[in-house]
Amino acid sequence: MKRLVTGLTLSLAILFLLFSCKEIVGILGLNNAPVANAGIDQDDVDFGDEVTLDGSASSDADGDALTYSWTLAAYPSGSALRNDDIGASTTQRAYVTPDKPGVFIFTLTVTDEYQDSSSDDVQITVNEQVAPNTPAGLTVGGATETTLNVSWTAAENADNYSVFRDFSQTGSFTTLAYYGTSTSFTDDSLFSEATYWYKVMASNAAGDSALSSAESG
Repeated sequence: MKRLVTGLTLSLAILFLLFSCKEIVGILGLNNAPVANAGIDQDDVDFGDEVTLDGSASSDADGDALTYSWTLAAYPSGSALRNDDIGASTTQRAYVTPDKPGVFIFTLTVTDEYQDSSSDDVQITVNEQVAPNTPAGLTVGGATETTLNVSWTAAENADNYSVFRDFSQTGSFTTLAYYGTSTSFTDDSLFSEATYWYKVMASNAAGDSALSSAESG
């Protein structure tokens, strides 16, 4: 009886060793490799939008903890995007802002505690950039006798704005200032007795909007 108990104890000890030692589990092929899932393809991404790369559907049949690695596998001609541009690239959910219209492919590799791994790709299709809408809501207000404040509502897809000025509502309107992304401008080089009219144009890499309606102050 003592010999039987001793043998049973030894057998249990061996089984415990087999299923608790990662190196032995790996050597004997007892581990199941994880399954990477990089998420569904995203086929309608607007240029300039941030994209979330979602690997949350990845799994491991053994319940092992997983590590994640996102890399850039393919990109359109002219793109300067690289792996370093992927935010949180070693997490389940990463993010990136494509820099060109076209197709980008990202690879997710998941690795378990036994260094078994698998990979999966996701395709991101970025739409062609379109010219911005015409700025609206233009207002002109007096700050001082020789200063006017010009403001407008942000235009969709705009990267920057240009302000135009003329002495007449129907004039030719020449460029007064290139004003970056701000939606307000202070004109501080005015004659106190004159009337000034303003228009605003929005721009991005795809082109310019039409000039806004004219407003005076």
